[in-house]
Amino acid sequence: MQNKNLYSIFLSVLFFSAPAMAANYYINSRAGDDTNTGTTKEQPWKSLADLEKKKFLPGGYICLSWKKKLALNFVFNQ
Repeated sequence: MQNKNLYSIFLSVLFFSAPAMAANYYINSRAGDDTNTGTTKEQPWKSLADLEKKKFLPGGYICLSWKKKLALNFVFNQ
């Protein structure tokens, strides 16, 4: 019985102390829409405008899809 309680406590601590999952964001200037969620390839944003509004976590990706040559500068603040 004591082992079951320790196991339950361990799982609870593990669950509640897990770091937040980083999200991936997709941008497609041809097929996207800025009203989309931007979190799937099927619902990409159209422009970079929403990037300034989001808080990004380590491990996330920003996936860009453009037909034209692309030159961008990003500045990430803490």
